[in-house]
Amino acid sequence: MGSDNVFSVTAMFVMFRECMEAAVILAVLLQYVTKTGKLHLRKQVWLGAGLGFLLSLVFAVVFIIIYYTLDHEVFTGKGEAIFEGIVCIIASVMITVLAFGMLKMMELQKKWDRKLKAATLEVVETGKRKFVVTYALFIIAFTAVLREGIESVLFLAGVGVNTPWRAIPLGGAVGAVLGVCLGYVLFFGLKPVQLRWFFYISTVILLFIAAGLFMSGFGEFQEAGAFGYSAEEDEDDDGGSEDNAIAPGPSPVEEEDRFVPWQNRPLWNICKCCDDEDQGFFELARALVGYVCDPTIIQVVAYIAYWLLVLVIVAVKVKRGTLNKYKFEDEGLEKDVGAADVAADVTKGDLEAAPAGALKA
Repeated sequence: MGSDNVFSVTAMFVMFRECMEAAVILAVLLQYVTKTGKLHLRKQVWLGAGLGFLLSLVFAVVFIIIYYTLDHEVFTGKGEAIFEGIVCIIASVMITVLAFGMLKMMELQKKWDRKLKAATLEVVETGKRKFVVTYALFIIAFTAVLREGIESVLFLAGVGVNTPWRAIPLGGAVGAVLGVCLGYVLFFGLKPVQLRWFFYISTVILLFIAAGLFMSGFGEFQEAGAFGYSAEEDEDDDGGSEDNAIAPGPSPVEEEDRFVPWQNRPLWNICKCCDDEDQGFFELARALVGYVCDPTIIQVVAYIAYWLLVLVIVAVKVKRGTLNKYKFEDEGLEKDVGAADVAADVTKGDLEAAPAGALKA
C-alpha cells in the first residue's frame, strides 16, 4: 500500500491554508478584545467559532452523503466520469483562488486591524449604532469559521477524485493542526514578513495541485468519451487496459491502437518504471505536481494552458499592485488623528457597537 493511500499531502496543504486563515482572524478578534479591556466579549468570539465549526461538520456530513449518492448511485459509467471531471475543474479553480490568497497572508493581520479601527472610528465620529451590535464579534467569528469550513469541504471533494478517501482524514487533520499552530505563531510570535518565502513556496505548491486537478478533470472527460473513443474497461493479460489509451500499463498493440483517436493516445508511457499509482515517490509527485506516467495530448495541453492562464493572472495582479497586498479602500485611515488609539478612549456602548458594519469576514 502506497503512502498516498493513507496520507494525502494534497489534503494536508488545503486544510493547512484554510485553518491558518481562520486562526489568524480569531486571533485578531481576541487581541482586539484584550486591547480594549472588554474581556467578556471573548465569549462571543469562542461561541461564534464553535458554532461555525459545528455547522461546518454538519455541512461536511450532508455534502458527503449527497456526493456519494451522486457519484455512485445517480451517475454511473460515463456519467460518473463526467461528474468527477466537473468536480476536478471546480476544485482547481477554487484552489487557484486559495493559492493567490496565500500571497496576501502577510497582510491578513493588517487587513483586520484596519477593519476594526475603521469601524471603531466611524462609531466615535458619527455616534451611529449598527445592526446587531451586541453580537457583532460572535457573527464575525461564526461566519469566518463557517466559510473556511465550507471551503475546505469543497476543496477536499475535488482532491478526493484522485486520492483514496481513506487518505484524506489523516492528511486533513495534520494540515488543520499545523495551520492553527502557524496562525497562532504568526499573530503572537513571528512577524509575517519573516515567513515570506514560506508563503511563496506554499502558493506554488497549491498552484501545482490545482494544475494537476485541472488536467485530471480533462482526463475524466476523456474517459467518458467526450473527446472520442478512449480506453475500454476490459483488461489484457498484462494487467493494463486492453487498448490502454488512458489507464497505466503496457502500450496498446497496433491493431487495437488504430481505433483510438490521436488526442486520446498517450504521448509517452513510462509506467513500468515510474508508475504514479504503485510507487511512493511518483505517487507523491502525482499529488503535488499532477504527474501522470502516460498523459494524453489533451491532458498535456490542459496542463500547459492552466499555467499560461496563471501567468496572465500574475501579470495582471503585478500591474495592479495586488499580487501580495490587499487594496484598502481607506488608505488614509492611519493618518487620521488618534485612529490607532481610538479603542482605548471610547465608551462601553460605543465599543460594543464598533465591530458591527465594517467587520464582515
